[in-house]
Parts: sequence; C-alpha cells; structure tokens
Amino acid sequence: MFTLRKISLIVAIVGAAIALAACDQAEPTAATTTPDTTTTPPAPSASTSAATTSRPPAEPPKTTTTAAVQSCPVTERTLLDALKGTDVADRGANPTALTKIVCYKDYAFATDNTPNRNVEHSSFLFGFKRPQNRWTPLNVGTDQVCQGHVLDQEIRERLGSAAC
Repeated sequence: MFTLRKISLIVAIVGAAIALAACDQAEPTAATTTPDTTTTPPAPSASTSAATTSRPPAEPPKTTTTAAVQSCPVTERTLLDALKGTDVADRGANPTALTKIVCYKDYAFATDNTPNRNVEHSSFLFGFKRPQNRWTPLNVGTDQVCQGHVLDQEIRERLGSAAC
C-alpha cells in the first residue's frame, strides 16, 4: 500500500516534471541551440533534489569575467616585442637589447643596451594596458621620459631612473 509519504513524493516528482516540461516550451536556451562543450555535470533537477535529501544541490561553477593578470615582473623579450613596429621604437633607433629593466604598478622602465651604438642610449617607458593585458610603449628619450605619462610620484621614484 502507498503511504502518505510515498504519495507526497510521487506528487512532487510529477509536479516537477510538469514544470520542467512547461519550461522546455518557453524560449529556446543556449543549451538547446548550441552544443555544450563543457565537462561540468548538469545541476540536479527538481525531481532529483526532491528525492535525495542527504546532499545539497550542486552549485553552479564559479567563473571570473576578468582574470587578474600580474604585469610585473616583465622580461626583456616581452618589452622588445611590444616595441616592434611602433613610433616609439623608431624614435629610439629600434633597440635590439634592453637593460636595467624596472617594473612597478603597470609601468616598466628600460634602457637601450644595443651593442655598438654611437649615440647616447635611450630610455623607454612602457605601460601595461588592461583589459588587453599587454605592454605598450609610452615614451622614449634621455631625460624626463615619464613626464606626462606617470603622474604618481611614488611610481616615478620606484622606477628609479634619473631619466624618469
């Protein structure tokens, strides 16, 4: 014989099935129009969670919209790649080597270390662009390279060059 508890469970399952069927007829969702490429198991349905009381329903996966990317430290290769084909590189005689790289709070400062140069070695200022998460050259020169680009005195001091 059916007990009141079993009848209540059957009613709950049938009600959940009817509700799910009504949801399927509303609007098509992304899951019904495109294949699911994730390997995350689906969240339990209302009928499954009603039947199992020993474990809570699964939480949706936690995702971040913007990954926090650290700009510092930065390598010579990364900065040289950022310089390629830019006006700043042309004005700085297209360096092939950088030295004395200092990085602080999304700014980097480096000095041209290209061998066999008959000119004064230029200093380069770089800024880290977000949300693109890439370095971009801001300025080149031999004096006051940071002026107009780095307004924070603490950052200029941490970059530590007399040219900044």
